[in-house]
Amino acid sequence: MIILRVLIALIGVAYLMAAWRQRRHGTSWPVSRTALFIGGIVTLEFGLSPQLMHYAHDDVHMHMFQHLLIGMYAPLALVFARPMTLLLKTLTPAQSRHVVAFLANRLVRLWCHPLTSAVFNVGGMALLYLTGLYALQLHTPSLSLLVHLHFIVAGCLFTWAVAGPDPAPHRPSLSTRFAVLVSAMACHAVLGKWMYFVEAPVIAGATTMHIQHAAQWMFYGGELAEAVLVFVLVRQWLAKPVTGAHQAPTTALSAERRSSMGVS
Repeated sequence: MIILRVLIALIGVAYLMAAWRQRRHGTSWPVSRTALFIGGIVTLEFGLSPQLMHYAHDDVHMHMFQHLLIGMYAPLALVFARPMTLLLKTLTPAQSRHVVAFLANRLVRLWCHPLTSAVFNVGGMALLYLTGLYALQLHTPSLSLLVHLHFIVAGCLFTWAVAGPDPAPHRPSLSTRFAVLVSAMACHAVLGKWMYFVEAPVIAGATTMHIQHAAQWMFYGGELAEAVLVFVLVRQWLAKPVTGAHQAPTTALSAERRSSMGVS
């Protein structure tokens, strides 16, 4: 797990350096975004700290708290700090074009679609908690690493695909994203209730009370993170101009690329 923590720390340092470079070149970058991103990095580091990993390994209740931290709350902070916008502003024009071309790739667009990211996110949780995978990863370090990495990636991908402020090519309409979010919220709620009543995941030594408390943490803690996404989507809908409301999704990305290249 130390490798993952080092990688996360390096990502935080890279963001700080990019933000500092913007200010050095006379381009303002909001301190609030930097604070938000570093807050997300700190949350991940705490969620993957040896102390919390130890408690989460022995207590499914603490595992669910860890899951909320690294899979739901940290992604909110990281995505809404607009790392893609900062990246496009920091890279050279040629490098920015490569990033834009990568984001426009069909496979990337598929994975970044709200529906795909929702299945990857909620489906991954169902697979972990309703099968023997949870008990297996407790005794398999490499599998445990993949599980925690999945939490982080799936959380960030879903947050960005549904309500991320960064530009994205071929982004679906607000109504589509809102429909996917509501569906994901319903599936997440059903999963939490189902875990409560069937007492899942099944692991040796866990009491009924601990398992049910974990399910409650997942249900109510997840609702809080999802409520933030609903709030953001509603704000985006209210801010949408009446004219040009059906503007092509790639336009925003092109505008961001021109801005990063210093073209008005």
